[in-house]
Amino acid sequence: GAAASSNSILIGGLVSVACEAIGLRELEEIIPGLQPDECRVVIKALRAAEADRVTLSEVLQGELLYGKMLMKRMFEDFPTQAEAQQTLAAMTPEDREKALREWDKLMQQGTELFNPDNSWRKHEEWFGLLIEETQKPYWDRAEVPLSGDPLVDNAVPAYARAQVKYVIADAKLRLALCQLAAQGYMVEWGGPPQNLEVLVPEFLPFIPDDPFRAGTLSFTTLDGEFVIYSIGPDMVDDRGTAIEGHADADSEGDMAVTL
Repeated sequence: GAAASSNSILIGGLVSVACEAIGLRELEEIIPGLQPDECRVVIKALRAAEADRVTLSEVLQGELLYGKMLMKRMFEDFPTQAEAQQTLAAMTPEDREKALREWDKLMQQGTELFNPDNSWRKHEEWFGLLIEETQKPYWDRAEVPLSGDPLVDNAVPAYARAQVKYVIADAKLRLALCQLAAQGYMVEWGGPPQNLEVLVPEFLPFIPDDPFRAGTLSFTTLDGEFVIYSIGPDMVDDRGTAIEGHADADSEGDMAVTL
């Protein structure tokens, strides 16, 4: 996954997230059979992988450059004012009236159509704000306002979805670290840990942060089972009640693993 995202554009980063998800799903199946020393080996490997991950802000730096190249190609195909007038002249009166209404609507919104310099500038400004926000913890990020340029704003929902996918991947990796540590503790001491603090420093150097809130991952006991959880994308603490199915931006419940 890390290798797949080394080109640092959004599609590469999302391929990395997908590869991580596949690997963690396979890992989850074998954790219950691992011995303490095996847990320590895997924890060390996962922590190294986490340290080497390409961050979302780094991916967006590449996306900014990629977007500029894409816009440059688009601008080369942009019609000139004269070409636009010729296109309007070739339309039926009804289509011409509809196109002019759409034009007026966009102009009222302050959009400068067929102005590459304007789109280029707004693209740079918007990405700069987005990259600045993604350097903060997810729970502390502000929504970046729309730029007002349709070429830029058309892609905004994709970047919002990508942010959530990255944080979900962070939560899965950190939950796997705690699950491995708890498994090692349980085998070594003959029972589940009473809390996450007892896993430090024997298995973990510290309790991982919950990427969806200011604080660490949490634990609880449900039906006699030890549950480690992140509050998940809805950022509401459901006391370990797990999300049904795959976690996504609109999922309700917590991201949880059970010993």
